[in-house]
Amino acid sequence: MAELLLVGVLAGVSIAAIDLFWQPRLREIAPDISYAIFGWMTFGYFATAILGPLLIGQIAKALNISPRRQMRLIPLGFFGVILALGFIGSVPVFVPVYLAFMLLFSMLSPATFTLINEASENHNRSAMQSLTSLTFTLGAGTTALGLSWILRSSSLYALWIGIALFGITPTLGKNLYMRRFAEPEIKQVIKRPVRCPNKGNPSSCHAGGWAETDARHCAALRPLAGAAGGVNSFPRGAGFLSLS
Repeated sequence: MAELLLVGVLAGVSIAAIDLFWQPRLREIAPDISYAIFGWMTFGYFATAILGPLLIGQIAKALNISPRRQMRLIPLGFFGVILALGFIGSVPVFVPVYLAFMLLFSMLSPATFTLINEASENHNRSAMQSLTSLTFTLGAGTTALGLSWILRSSSLYALWIGIALFGITPTLGKNLYMRRFAEPEIKQVIKRPVRCPNKGNPSSCHAGGWAETDARHCAALRPLAGAAGGVNSFPRGAGFLSLS
């Protein structure tokens, strides 16, 4: 869940940095730009919001990319695009790169909500969704206030470069940590037999997964499996993640 919250903050930071300042930046690049360009870019904004979730579903299915892996790769993608936007100085290049950012950003939603649902129970799912939304709002609000103050003595393109580097650093660090430490530990836990808290039916917990009817007795073990990569290896009722 901590990984989800961190991604929520970083997503808020990225969308605030772009959504609030792309029009002023475009004005800096081309002071006499036509308002029609702004209209078409706004249309593209909504179009990418529709296309992104549809495309990531097909891409993930074709390449067998788990929701957790999507959540680790997509932020690197849109922070990389923000970095590129900071160096762009022409409208014909800026417009498609901006739309690429919005497309990548919209691709994050399906993986995020999938992992929230898998990391929560029916009684606390709405609370988990609200908590993730709160971290997103905190990231966006803090960025909006901070950048508005920093812009007094800096330029937009420099701020975007700084935001991109700020986002890439913790994202890469988190991904490397999970790959180097957390996932190998999870593999060891899952490979060997595990003593189930359900003493009445110990066979309901084992290295291969949890029996659906006894999954509730293994709730203490589910966060361990959730730190690993993919989905769909456990029975449907087990409700969390396994390695992929």
